[in-house]
Amino acid sequence: MTGQWSQLAAEIRKMTSDPVRFDVPMWRHVTFRIGGPAALFAEPADREDLRGILRLAQERKVSVYLLGGGSNLLVADHGLRGLVLHTGRLSSVTRLGDDRGRKLVAAESGVPLASLIKRCAAWGMSGLQMLAGIPGTVGGAVVMNAGAGDRCMADLVTEVTFCADGSIRTIPAEECGFDYRTSVFQEPFGDAVILGAKLALQPGQPEGLRREIGERLRWRRRRQPSGYPSAGSVFRNPEGDSAGSLIDRAGWKGRRVGGALVAPAHANFIVNAGGATADDVATLIRRIQNSVREEFGVRLELELKTWGVPELR
Repeated sequence: MTGQWSQLAAEIRKMTSDPVRFDVPMWRHVTFRIGGPAALFAEPADREDLRGILRLAQERKVSVYLLGGGSNLLVADHGLRGLVLHTGRLSSVTRLGDDRGRKLVAAESGVPLASLIKRCAAWGMSGLQMLAGIPGTVGGAVVMNAGAGDRCMADLVTEVTFCADGSIRTIPAEECGFDYRTSVFQEPFGDAVILGAKLALQPGQPEGLRREIGERLRWRRRRQPSGYPSAGSVFRNPEGDSAGSLIDRAGWKGRRVGGALVAPAHANFIVNAGGATADDVATLIRRIQNSVREEFGVRLELELKTWGVPELR
């Protein structure tokens, strides 16, 4: 623990009652179960606490990493020289009534997507069930425009509230720049912190929605690897093709570097088969990219997000 981090932690504690910890092992907070310690780790209780901590970090010129469910993330083995803000306490969900036949709901960024899907089904709100089985939180789902098949968050979101440059803003979905697995909250608003989103859903029958969710979860279990930690899909699908298919055809399914293994069940998943390091995963990713480019002339772009891992994009 250095004086810099002790001082910043003391200042955060003065302005909030939020938990602040030092040298927190990130592998405990990401689904990959890989990653070294974060110098400082805080859990804001609400959006005002989060805004205040962000402003303080900006004044101190400290790198900030926003952590939701940690499901699409590779963290460097050496850890992070910065402040990790975990949004898990931003977890409220509110029914907002009806609008022109649609049912409106507001969810804060730290709400697990699975929890929101289950709750909306119980309330007779249809639309989210096709995203069942996608891990992570509402905030991450908005940033990534998470989706499955031909459905994605962009089909449901009506507005997003975020914090940027010390102020809180709300913009309509039309200004969010939603596209395939991307939004303006990656670029150009990459420093923005999602606080919550409003969604418009359709009326539905709770029992039928629960049945759809169950069917979707069973479908995912059949098609995706289980039994080992992973971070979900590693690469975006290139236009007109499947990343998993290209990797499989290039002969990478079942191959490994150290503890990092290309999943036999789905080639666009890399799993932690035991003791994998971020360097193992990064090496495997680079080799796959080079192989697919040489064989098919296709540059596979990462869907996986990385913190502190160099030379991956």
